[in-house]
Formats: sequence, C-alpha cells, structure tokens
Amino acid sequence: MLSKSHFNKIPLGVWSIGLANFFMTLSTIMLFSLMPLHMKGLGASTTLVGFIEGFSEFIALATRIISGVVSDWLRKRKLLLVISYGLIAAVRPFFALATSINMILVPRLIDRVGNGLFATPRDALVGDLAPNDIKGACYGLRESLTKAGSFIGAFIAFAVLYGLDVEYKTIFWAATIPAFIALITLIFFVKEPAQPPVAAEKSKANPLTIENLKKLPTSYWALLGIVAIFVTGRCGEAFISFKGNSLGTLPAAFPPLAMSFMNMMAMLSSYPIGALSDKMGRNTLLMISFMVTIASQMVYAFGESIPMFILGTALWGLQMGMTQSLFVSAIADMVPKGLRGTGFGFYQLTFGIFGMISATGAGFIWDNSSPMITFLTAGSVTLLALIALGIVRKHVRKPQA
Repeated sequence: MLSKSHFNKIPLGVWSIGLANFFMTLSTIMLFSLMPLHMKGLGASTTLVGFIEGFSEFIALATRIISGVVSDWLRKRKLLLVISYGLIAAVRPFFALATSINMILVPRLIDRVGNGLFATPRDALVGDLAPNDIKGACYGLRESLTKAGSFIGAFIAFAVLYGLDVEYKTIFWAATIPAFIALITLIFFVKEPAQPPVAAEKSKANPLTIENLKKLPTSYWALLGIVAIFVTGRCGEAFISFKGNSLGTLPAAFPPLAMSFMNMMAMLSSYPIGALSDKMGRNTLLMISFMVTIASQMVYAFGESIPMFILGTALWGLQMGMTQSLFVSAIADMVPKGLRGTGFGFYQLTFGIFGMISATGAGFIWDNSSPMITFLTAGSVTLLALIALGIVRKHVRKPQA
C-alpha cells in the first residue's frame, strides 16, 4: 500500500522541514534532558528548577497561538521559522558558558520563545507544501524525523549519564552544532509556495477576527474538543518514568533508555500511519490510536514486571506516532489554507493547556492514591475521547477529491 512512488512524491520542502526539525530536536533533547541535573549542580533547588521549567513552557505555549496568527497575516511562514530557529541557535552556546542559574534563565526563556514561534508555522507550511493526496504521509514523515531526533538525543543523554566521563558543558557545546545545521537547512532548502494575488491581498487582513474564526468549520472545533479530552487523559511521559522507578528492580539507567525506546517506536509508526491515512481516511486510524493509548494505560495500571513495562512503553510510543501525525493531518484537511496557521495555533494551545491540566491532575492522584488509579483514571478519560470521536467521526475524514 505504501509504494516507493508514494514516498517519492513528498516535496523537497517537506523533507527539508523534517530534517531541520530532526536536527533541532536532537539539539534540544541533548541539551534539556541534562539541564535539570546541571542546574541542580549549580546550586538550584528542586523548586527553582521546577519553576524555571514550568514558566518556560508557559512562555512557549503563549507564543504558539501568536505565531500561528502572524504567519496567516504575513503569509511568510518560512520567515517566522528562520527567525525562531535563529533565536534558538543563537542562545544555545550560552548554556555551555553558564556558570550560574542567572546565566541560564534568560537564554532559557529566549529558547522557549523560539520554540513557541516555530511550532505552528512549521505545521502550516507543511500543509501548504503537501499535495492533497499525500498530506498524511507528509505530516507522518515530519513527525517521524522529529521523533528520530528525540530518539537519538535521548540515547546520547543516556550514554553521557551512564557510560561516558564527559562534562555537561562539552555536551552543551556539541548540542549547538545540530541547531545551526537546522537553521542552514531551512534557509537554503525550504522555499515557500507562491500564493495567488487574491490570496496575497486577503492575507493583509487580521486573521484573528470573528468573521475569520467563523470560517473555521464546525468539524474543526469538534476535533479540538476531542483533542482536549484526549490530552486530559494522556498523563504524559514523566509518569511513565515514575512507573519504571516504582518497580524497584530496574537499574537507574533503565527509565531514560525506555524513553529512547518509546521515541523509536513513535519514529517507526508516524510515517506509515500518516501515509495509510491518505488511503483509509483519518477517522478509523484515530480511533485505533485511542484504543492503543487505552491499552498502554491498562498495561501500566496492572503490569508490575519489566516485560509488562516494556510492552506498555512500546504501545505508548506507537500511539504517540499515530495520534500526533493524524491530528495535524486532520486539521490540515479541515482548515482553509489562509487560516492554517491560526488553526494550528489553537490546536497547539489546546494541547498545551490540557496537557498542563492532565499533568497536574495525574500528579495529585499519584500522590494521594496510587500509580494504578492514576493510569486507570487516564484510561477512563481516553475512553471518553474515543466515544466522542465515534460520535463525530464522519467529520474527521480525508476530504473528497
């Protein structure tokens, strides 16, 4: 079903965005998987580290909706990508130079602003470049390359922590290299598609108006509602690490290695599922991905052995690759091209807000009940998302040619 010709139809610009994302994600994981330990070594308390990380993520979240609207207004998605990647690459060396927490704080905030700026224009530009009949394949490829960066970056962090006698700052210097490669890839290999004169004239208007928001179809808002429910039940990768640690029989190196394995599974599933959705439609595969998520949560809830933990992690990585490529493909199907950045901005905002609610709620249940109840609750919420998707599934489909 996934022929070589199908694979070769993916435009160079989509490949280039995916490769840029691979290098930037590689840099990010190499750097920030070790940053909390580095900050602790510089004398920061756990509370301060948590505040810095939480506030940084809030900054990235707030920036995403703005960048999506601006990219629709300017219709210069590549420009925003280059600016955001340039900001990130420019501040990466400062983490290697930092000798105090104060020297980390400002670069960290700038880095997250850059992260928030590129997420929505990136996905909107992939939608602009992707042919309609292989949109899912294009988003799947982009997601696979992103997860490849996470997989390799996590493995490098694992090797540094548990195998190599290397200073953190050496790894931080090394992490600046792929960030600049990502920037160069964007500048020289991504070309924004030309837009018709009428579209160019309309793009001068502010996309974030009541009139324009009404152009986003009901099916899009219904899908965002499903995203909100699904993400609320998606307690997150941190709790999978906690689950691994709670088994007690695992070596300290195992949870980071499990995270690398999880990203490998997501990497391997994203492109095939995205391409398959171009043939089958998005709805059936989204429902299957929700079922895989529930299965993973049930394995974590009741499994108390290493093989069960590995099975749960494999299923969780599989659902990551499936849901993330399918959600963005479905949104690209539904949203008018001139509002694609705005549409992805609201999607990123929804994912971020309900992700924070999920993490807070899961932490409360974990502390006041048990890991089993945490994952059972998450599975129950995901089941609600599955039921909701079944009700509105006719709207979440590949558009007719």
